Amino acid sequence: MDTYPRRSFFDYFKSFDVPVHSCTDQIDITHALDYVKKHKLVFSLAMTLLVTKAANQVPEFRQRIAGEGIEEYDYVRPLYTILSPSKIVSFILGWHADNFGKCYEANMAIRQDVLAGQKPGLDMANPGHIIVSVVPWHSFTALTMPFSRKHASVPVFTIGKFYRQQSATMMPLAIQSTHALIDGYHIGQFLDCLTTYLEDPEQHMALAV
Repeated sequence: MDTYPRRSFFDYFKSFDVPVHSCTDQIDITHALDYVKKHKLVFSLAMTLLVTKAANQVPEFRQRIAGEGIEEYDYVRPLYTILSPSKIVSFILGWHADNFGKCYEANMAIRQDVLAGQKPGLDMANPGHIIVSVVPWHSFTALTMPFSRKHASVPVFTIGKFYRQQSATMMPLAIQSTHALIDGYHIGQFLDCLTTYLEDPEQHMALAV
């Protein structure tokens, strides 16, 4: 911690009663949505995996507050929502790999097990994940999710209902993270990565495994 360049910000913000900040961006998913439809993918899962892939490219999104210090994970997994046939929301601790095709296949298998009635195994004691919540019923321009101080350093992403805007298809994406670890600059890095993936789905969403 003595060599951590953001030490003063870390010490200042981690003691706040509300240490998290939230922002919502409208993301152009035109090309990615066409790819999803062409290959008959599950939209919510595909977007969850791209968000996870982008988050893993920014070290600050893999960092967690641990006592008075910071732990950085080699990679983080997606903890994402799924709606059961009885309309009850469940969380799935998904699988992550840089290869989109392998990652999609593995998570589809987990998803199908949960839809078939199996209870997903969750290890909430390990914060090596991000939370991705999908809300396909409405769009939004601002959103804040519940959080606890204990888990405030786990980033939360919320995907909303996509919509048409002129010739583009847009999707709201809310990003909630702790200011003790993440600044606007890091959010910008994440969004740059995600935009790159969405603009070239043939390369970044390839299904060949």
